[in-house]
Amino acid sequence: MEELEARVLAAGRDRQAMEELVRDYLPFLKKQAAQGGPGLDYDDRLSLSMVAFAEAVRRYAPPRGAFLPFAEVCIRNRLLDESRRELRHAGNVVPLREGERAVGDVWDRELERQALAQEIQQFDRDLALCGVTFAELPQACPRQRRARTQCLRLAACVAADEALRAGFRRTGRLPQGELARRFGLSVKTVEKHRKYIAALAVLLTGDHPGIRAFLPKGEAAE
Repeated sequence: MEELEARVLAAGRDRQAMEELVRDYLPFLKKQAAQGGPGLDYDDRLSLSMVAFAEAVRRYAPPRGAFLPFAEVCIRNRLLDESRRELRHAGNVVPLREGERAVGDVWDRELERQALAQEIQQFDRDLALCGVTFAELPQACPRQRRARTQCLRLAACVAADEALRAGFRRTGRLPQGELARRFGLSVKTVEKHRKYIAALAVLLTGDHPGIRAFLPKGEAAE
């Protein structure tokens, strides 16, 4: 286990260790506060970042992967949620002409767009551990619906099995032999769709709710 992750686990149980961790990673928190949170001043964003960081420490578990990317997602989501509340309130008190869209709704869509863009960037970084890039996915996606459904089932198996999930998150390598054995497939078949299965497994085991919403749920149920 990496030194930071060991410190995080200790800080989840000890208040002094938590305070030391927050102090040591204050530059990281200041950077997060400076990057987002329309409608909030910097001091508020920094306070929220510290709170979200502490919550991330308490929620963290090694199968989630490296701690800092996980903490970054937690902080970003906290800032976006608070921004939505602030901007929605601001929109409610601004007089609007009939038929004009509410300011809060416009900001909501912009914040969601920003959040998805940041999520795609993080997804691309997570994919890199598997030797895959976001740009490769259209070509890696199987054309046949049946093959896509099978890939989704294989990825779901990795996400649901604690040992497979931990190994995948740690190394970025799919357990191709084990998946082939469990599903009665040849290793060659799994290897053929490795990049697509790996991308789905990253979605299912990581913090990518915006992108995960586009998963073909109907196919997975077949």
